[in-house]
Amino acid sequence: MTKTEKHQQRIVTAHHEAAHAVHFVSIGWRLDYVMIRRTTGVTKPRVNRGHIPTRRRIVQRLVNELCGPQSEYVFFGLRAKNQHDWLKPFQAARILYGARTDKEAIPLVLIWFKRAGRFVRGHRAAIRRVANALIVQGRLNDRQVRALCRRRARDHFSESSRSPRSL
Repeated sequence: MTKTEKHQQRIVTAHHEAAHAVHFVSIGWRLDYVMIRRTTGVTKPRVNRGHIPTRRRIVQRLVNELCGPQSEYVFFGLRAKNQHDWLKPFQAARILYGARTDKEAIPLVLIWFKRAGRFVRGHRAAIRRVANALIVQGRLNDRQVRALCRRRARDHFSESSRSPRSL
């Protein structure tokens, strides 16, 4: 892999992990951290030990699982090739809703995938800000991600107004 390809993969990974982080923050979950290293990344939510999750929380987590692949598609036009991205949603469809085969699980997973896509398209600016910070810093904590998500649209426009086109 050339240096340019590694950098491109790092950018894709940053957007993938940023989508997970922004989704967690938007549904009120706390993060331990979100991090990228070279071409891999980790988003670690804070988990209450002994907590029994509700069906709603499980579905939120599954939508979160699909936000990463959706961000790769929305920002770069890439289709999810990694089977890991699809494994948990299919397992959950079997457990939660009694789907006996992948064929029965597909409609449920597609609903969750579309929900993740709507989320990513609706939060593009926040995902882009978190991804850019990840590329520069490599690791962000909960407070930093929340601050980047709260930035106003006017901050974004004031930065873009200094572009060469506006001068």
